[in-house]
Amino acid sequence: MLGKIENINLKPEMRNEIKSSKGDSGSFKVHKKQGFADTLTYSSALIFLSSLNWKLKKFFVNSENQIEIEIQFDNYIFCFLINQKAPSTKNIFIKIIENVFAGTSKINKYICEINFDLIKVDSKEIEYDSLNTLFSRVKTFLIPGDKEVNRMYFYNIINGLNERLVYLFSQIYLNVIEFIEKLNSKKLLSISEDSQTSNTNNISISGVYVEYQ
Repeated sequence: MLGKIENINLKPEMRNEIKSSKGDSGSFKVHKKQGFADTLTYSSALIFLSSLNWKLKKFFVNSENQIEIEIQFDNYIFCFLINQKAPSTKNIFIKIIENVFAGTSKINKYICEINFDLIKVDSKEIEYDSLNTLFSRVKTFLIPGDKEVNRMYFYNIINGLNERLVYLFSQIYLNVIEFIEKLNSKKLLSISEDSQTSNTNNISISGVYVEYQ
């Protein structure tokens, strides 16, 4: 089983190879080169990520055989912990990080932790506008100098965005699952049965934090 992958730029024209921290591939495709770190060969999985304009920041299989994965799009990073044997469809945890690259702000990152239930979506056409609105509200309710937003404001931050955010996070989650399936050449999750997805837009914020420079 592949152990750890980090900071990979997945542009198709570059035909990159992914560096791995372990030599044994398990069910993943790993190729060794003399004098170099082990590499994951260019594959349909990488093409798939690139088609979404995503960058793989982290891929780590922990001791409990769970996948810790971080995907970057633009200035956002999406973090999941996925059980390979039975990926969650209810109360899915996602951590979203907005990196601050410019300006006079002393804030380096905004971090929002959310739980949501998976719904059926078209996973290919992703619109991120609701995410921009979410973090705009986070900044509105953050008291300057504080390291986190008071829980009393969580409802106001997410109010009116529930449906759009559940749709967006379901899209992201299903694409992350598909990427893992392409790496592993194995189906992890089927949502053909109605019982596996929610009919309501269940979503809640569990924490909102900031990191300062």
